[in-house]
Formats: sequence, structure tokens, C-alpha cells
Amino acid sequence: MTESSQIEKFLSLSTAHVPGPNPEWGVLSGWTIEIPGGYGWMVLWANTTWEDLAEDSEGAPEWFKPIHTRMRALGCKGVVFDCDGPVMDNLPSFDW
Repeated sequence: MTESSQIEKFLSLSTAHVPGPNPEWGVLSGWTIEIPGGYGWMVLWANTTWEDLAEDSEGAPEWFKPIHTRMRALGCKGVVFDCDGPVMDNLPSFDW
């Protein structure tokens, strides 16, 4: 038996791309893990399209749409919002 591993790619962003310390995640709440100590969040992602998320009864937050687009374009499976992560000029950011 051969041992195998799989490594997934995540987009790393500053928490400045999240609209506040207690954001509404909508349908993403089931896919979101808070990083202990208030350092940020990790959003684990299946191969879900924006349309699928928008149709969910809880809805997907509009602020996440440009992040989702960038994440998918880069072939990432999720995003890490880290308080020390980079701020991307081409994505919305929030002062809080």
C-alpha cells in the first residue's frame, strides 16, 4: 500500500477584508472556523459556485463575492483571514 498526501491551496488575506469582528457569514457559517485568540478565520471551501451559494436559504454575504472570485481564479480551496495577512488593493477592505 502506498501512502499518499494531498496539499490544498488557500488564499491568505488580512482580516481587514472582513467587515468587522463579528461578521455575518450567512451560508458560509458552516464552513468557517475561528482562529483561537481572535486572530482571524479560515473559510473551508468545497467546489461551490457563487450561484450555488447565492441560492442557499441563508444566502452568501455580498462582501465575500469578490474574495470568492479571486480565490477561485487562483485555484484555492479556501481563504484564511489572518490579522497579520496581506491587504490586497483590488479587494474591498473595512476599517474596524
